[in-house]
Amino acid sequence: VVARRRVARGGAISICEIDQRWSIDASRGSSPTAFINHSCTPNSYSRVANGRIFFYTLRAIEPGEEITLDYTPAQEPGLRCACGSPRCRGVLR
Repeated sequence: VVARRRVARGGAISICEIDQRWSIDASRGSSPTAFINHSCTPNSYSRVANGRIFFYTLRAIEPGEEITLDYTPAQEPGLRCACGSPRCRGVLR
């Protein structure tokens, strides 16, 4: 409920969903999820275990390169995507 209210207010949003009920708000505190963005051609993936998010790379990531995930927002499916990838689907699914 809190995450939905923050999304509705707009502005810079950095929310990482654990499941339908729980989310991590990376704009509050020092969560490393604040530095990971969406891409339709990602260089990493994540897994949730015991309420924690673990990130794994799909290939070597160069210094200064953005870390990206292809994620599906469970609470807001179908959001518009503008990741800039040549293979961008146009929507987060």
